[in-house]
Amino acid sequence: MDFICVPNVTSVKDIQDARNARSNEGQNIGVIAKIDNLEAVHQFTGILKHVDGVIVLRNELAFEL
Repeated sequence: MDFICVPNVTSVKDIQDARNARSNEGQNIGVIAKIDNLEAVHQFTGILKHVDGVIVLRNELAFEL
């Protein structure tokens, strides 16, 4: 496995929790954040600093906005 995707990210804490949940053998696995809510948009800069990739779900964000 190369990456895990964290859905419904709202803050950096969600990313940190995902990183901490990986086992020692999984420390090389990257973390991708799914940005699909308004809270994540407001925290985007901080989230971006802690992930290896981002998926933006435009249709989900449209419902939020």
